[in-house]
Amino acid sequence: MCQINIAEKLRNSTLFKSLPEEPLQAIAQKAKCRQFFPNEIIELEGNPSNSLYIIANGIVAVKKIVSAGKEHLFAYLMQGSSFGEVGIIENRPRSATVQAVSDVDVIVIQRQEFMEILHRFPVVAIELARTLGNYLTETNRRISRIKTQAKVILIINTSEGAGGTTLGCLLCETLAEKTHHPTAYIEYPTTHHITADLRLKTREKKYHHRSGFDIILQTEDSNLPDAARTTIMLDTLMNDYRNIVVAVYASSIDDSLAILLEYANLIVLLGKPTIENWEIIQNLYQNVRKRIRREETGLFTVLNCAKKESYVAELKHEADFFIPYLYDFSPIHLSEQENYFVPDPLKDTVHSLIERLERNHQIGIFIPTTINTTEPFDTSVYVQQTLNFLASRFGGATSRLSEGVWNSSQQGLVGEQVHFVFSYTTQSDLSRYMDEIIEFVRKLKKELNQEAIALEIDDKLTII
Repeated sequence: MCQINIAEKLRNSTLFKSLPEEPLQAIAQKAKCRQFFPNEIIELEGNPSNSLYIIANGIVAVKKIVSAGKEHLFAYLMQGSSFGEVGIIENRPRSATVQAVSDVDVIVIQRQEFMEILHRFPVVAIELARTLGNYLTETNRRISRIKTQAKVILIINTSEGAGGTTLGCLLCETLAEKTHHPTAYIEYPTTHHITADLRLKTREKKYHHRSGFDIILQTEDSNLPDAARTTIMLDTLMNDYRNIVVAVYASSIDDSLAILLEYANLIVLLGKPTIENWEIIQNLYQNVRKRIRREETGLFTVLNCAKKESYVAELKHEADFFIPYLYDFSPIHLSEQENYFVPDPLKDTVHSLIERLERNHQIGIFIPTTINTTEPFDTSVYVQQTLNFLASRFGGATSRLSEGVWNSSQQGLVGEQVHFVFSYTTQSDLSRYMDEIIEFVRKLKKELNQEAIALEIDDKLTII
């Protein structure tokens, strides 16, 4: 049986999060809870749009049957998401099939009751309009990205001398060599750093580097607002280049940076390994994260010891990538020479970031350090199994130890250390292996005799 607190789940959903407590409880009294098992059809394409569904627990797949035995996957939806609202508003049959991937609990609100809610509570109608607007915006953005086929890497330098020019040029050099596509590097809105670092004296609008990429030296000077100027700059570059690396200096988000965030496929927050700079990076990370879709845009932190100076050693493990001080690293202005040397730590960081350009989804499994819910147990063999499982499907995997607290129905609050094992993957591979992932997590749950195992996809947590 489906046993959940309906009011609590409604409160955590996108549509009903702004409702006061009293009407929320009234809606919860009219709503029903249903449970579906893996592979069970929740709604079938072509059925009447009679109900709104809010996912309380689990994962569902939204798909369309295109021919016999073939289907097109639109998306995976998780806890807090809703579906069925478009069909209700348009009074049309279901446009897609929704199928349970894991065990799924959904809250069901009938069509007539949902229409009454929209009339009685404008705040719900506003959230619905915002949700549908986001659908449209994201669809247009995907179409734009597919149409241009350009990939944009955004490097946000959070401190002077962090090495943004070096990292940006090496990214362009590697992309040009790997993809054989037109590649450009630009420092925006001014090009003072690149011209100084490379000791360029040309007055041309662009400079062709010997490694096969262009360095943009001038942008159109106009009296347009920053956001408009940035949009025109990006549109121009995306028409001419397939790989674009943009470097900016920022510690907060202004109108221009907000536009760059919308277009970026990969974002790198770059800085020095000091406490002060790390605080700037963390604050910026949280603000950037709110503005992007993690399933479409990768977001990573890089700490670089660009100069021989003291740094906080503990920060080495906080960032996604750490580049130590490289005493034998040649200055960037020598990069035109044939014997230009790139040390392995920097080279490895560049190659890893480029790999993440395509692998912009993250999937992770939480492995407990207990058995039978609360008994301490060495689960290292299960961590290794999970690493091998993810690596064999997604090309690599990483684990880290964290502290976790969860609410057991039998033991109450349980605190323990957990191993978070994760991989980065493409959308196609995520879709391809999702069923296997769910089955693997179920097996872990059974062998460790746990009430549940947590699975995280693109920062969204679900419980199996």
